[in-house]
Amino acid sequence: ETSEKECFCAALYTCYAHISPDIALELGWINGYHNFVMPFFIQNFKHTHQRLKALEEKTAPKTEDSAQDEVAATYGGLNGFNSGTLMLENGGPMMAPPQMQNGIDMSGFGVPNGISQQGMPGMGMGM
Repeated sequence: ETSEKECFCAALYTCYAHISPDIALELGWINGYHNFVMPFFIQNFKHTHQRLKALEEKTAPKTEDSAQDEVAATYGGLNGFNSGTLMLENGGPMMAPPQMQNGIDMSGFGVPNGISQQGMPGMGMGM
């Protein structure tokens, strides 16, 4: 009878990955092997606890401070100079738009002097 209990315990230890805990508990309870099934359950509880702990660490929500730091780091250097200001106002209120100097429009959007606004000669509708 002692040999049978020890073999049961050895089988639980050897085939740990293949034995469902409910089957081990049922067989141990039916045959009165309570003391021989406990090492299996201790090992099973430890393994389950470690897996749950790893899952909780992977799926735990990040703290609010670290999430804000990540957003700030992502959007902090968008313009390449790390000044933190966006050029939405073309330089801000301190910088005035380019003015006409010596008859030349310096803004880059005007029509240069010497070219007419009416188009090329000979391109009219009457031809």
